[in-house]
Amino acid sequence: PLPDLGGQRRPGTAGTEAALETDRRRASERLRQAQQAERAYKAAKRSATAHANFSEARVHFRQAGHHLRRGVSLTFSVVRNVPYILRGKRDHRRNKAGEAEGQPALTKRVSPDDIVTA
Repeated sequence: PLPDLGGQRRPGTAGTEAALETDRRRASERLRQAQQAERAYKAAKRSATAHANFSEARVHFRQAGHHLRRGVSLTFSVVRNVPYILRGKRDHRRNKAGEAEGQPALTKRVSPDDIVTA
């Protein structure tokens, strides 16, 4: 004998199908909402990272601009002063060659005692 369910009858197959279909729709909706929430989370996270990278890149490019201008300015200064650089090197070589031959260096300081008056 079957247990007495208190007047409740077992639902028909149409009710079971309707319940399964409803469960599937609810699950599908929950999945869609979860996917949407995941996309929103990833977008917010990537957006924050992109903003941080952008601001850091701006700082670096600003510094690079300053450094480039300073480098160009110093390069022009060097180009303007090339004759003095070459003259200094030439004098250094002459002094070195003179000292090697036993002659006093050209840039040797002269003390007042070394000056002979006639």
